[in-house]
Formats: sequence, C-alpha cells, structure tokens
Amino acid sequence: MSDQSIWKEVRLGALARGVRGVAYQPENLLSEPSATSVTLLRSTNIQNSRLTFDDVQFVPEWLVSPTQILELGDIAVCMSNGSKALVGKAARFSTERPQAHTVGAFCSVFKPLSRDEAEFVFHLFQSERYLQHVDFALAGSAINNLKNSSIESLVFCIPADGQHRKKLATILSCIDTAIEKTEAMIAKHQQIKAGLMHDLFTRGVLPNGQLRPPRSEAPELYQETAIGWIPRDWRLVQASDVCSLITKGTTPAAHDMWQEGEGRRCTPPRPGQPAQPARCGCV
Repeated sequence: MSDQSIWKEVRLGALARGVRGVAYQPENLLSEPSATSVTLLRSTNIQNSRLTFDDVQFVPEWLVSPTQILELGDIAVCMSNGSKALVGKAARFSTERPQAHTVGAFCSVFKPLSRDEAEFVFHLFQSERYLQHVDFALAGSAINNLKNSSIESLVFCIPADGQHRKKLATILSCIDTAIEKTEAMIAKHQQIKAGLMHDLFTRGVLPNGQLRPPRSEAPELYQETAIGWIPRDWRLVQASDVCSLITKGTTPAAHDMWQEGEGRRCTPPRPGQPAQPARCGCV
C-alpha cells in the first residue's frame, strides 16, 4: 500500500470552523448567573490545555449567537493577548455544564465539522506543527492577534483512514489522562508537604521522632515570643546569626572575563598567576 493511500493532506479548516468570541461592553456584564445568562470564558480560563471555571464572567443570552455557544468537543483558542506566548493556546470543552458557555472576543471557538473527529482535531491544536504555525503567523507583527482564517489555512498530513485517526486520538488522550493524574498526585503531595512543614516549624519533633503535641493539648511545652508560640526549648535568633551577609555582586566588563573549561566566568590571569573567579552574581 502506497504512502499516498495511508496519509492525506488536509487544511485544518476542512476539519473545524472558527467562530470569533463575544464582543461586549463592561455594562453588559452581569454580577451573577441567571436563567437568561451565559457563562463567558476568557483566555485566562485556558490553562495547560484545559478549561478552568474558577474565574468566569456572565453576559445576557441576547448578546450571544447560537454559533458562539460551546458544545462538547469544541475547542477554545486564545486569539489575542498582550503576551505573544499565550496566543494560540487551546483547550477542549469536554465536560457537561449546567449553564451555556461561550468565549470572549479575544478568543475563538473552533467547532469540529464531525463530532466523531473532535478528539483528533483537538490534538492537532496541541501539535508542534500548530504551535510553529502560530509563531510564524505572529512573526513580524506588532499586534499579537490571530485570525480564524490563519488557523484554518494550516495544512496537516493525517491518516486517511478514520479508524486510524480515532486510534491516534485515543492513545494521545490516554497519555494526557496519565499526565493529569500524575499532576493531581503531585499537587496532593505538595499540600501534604506544606502541612508537614507547618507542623515541623511550629511544633517540632520530640527525641523519639514524634511530632510534639499541639499547644492546645500541652501548653506547658510552648512559650510565647514576638513571632508567636514556639516550643519552650527553642529560641529566637537573627538571620545574621546563622548566615553570612549577602550583598549584590559586581559584573566585570566582557573583556575582563574569560571562559574556563568548566564554564565559570573568571578574570583573566595575570602573568605567573592562576585565574581568579570574577566577583559577580553569576559565579
């Protein structure tokens, strides 16, 4: 079977159509949701290829056209931002929500033409080719703004068979799920660590290695100080008692520095003397 029959070139616009987000005035914003409001997501709600719903706004439904309403599988894309690095970031609307959602005017909604291809299309928006295309589209422009047509014009080489595309999407989604679970586990352990550090730096440990009982259970083990309650056998010290004074360094001129094999910046050696490290903050 020839490569031509396995792969085919398609424009992204043949897989998904872009719809610009809702333009609104500050006076259009509602203070709280209602039966006639739509939840509005902005570029700040696109985080790490996922949509977050913590900080949202609300607009009246008359301001939103039916094509701007997010459906399952739709892809929200940041189209304009003061930071060029954030333009082009994308996230898929993948969970049922009790209220209608849309995006603001600085974003677009890309709607897969086939809902069966939605998962595969989303992964195209995460590809290196897509990110490079965004960088190229923004290069040389003083305004960090993308057009729907610019994204729709991007050509991808994809499997010709729909089942192969589905398998690719499933594999990539499984990896994303594993990454998400790992990140959640890391976040959980970071919280555990933060709690443990709080206990260690406020209660300390006894000689047997166990945490000292809290002050509510054993007040005789604690003393009140200027920074709060601490174990009775602890004492307050100044930072200068446990570390040396740190001052800002100096940066020698480039002609006074040279590169050693280990990569340290040093002052050039004087005749008959070894090189000395330069007194700068980067040593």
